[in-house]
Amino acid sequence: MKIEIEVSREQFDKLIRLIDNEPSLEALKQQLKNGQAFADDSQTGELPREGDNAIIKRME
Repeated sequence: MKIEIEVSREQFDKLIRLIDNEPSLEALKQQLKNGQAFADDSQTGELPREGDNAIIKRME
């Protein structure tokens, strides 16, 4: 089953904490953490490449 949810960072962290101590949900927790990592499209910590527009995000 695939679902898509829209939550704040705080809500997401709370969801992870809620299922953290439930061994039967370990695979779900790991999927959520992986999804969180891939959903971060911020460019914090990235150096712009030569020719990058400062406003338009670079697609990788």
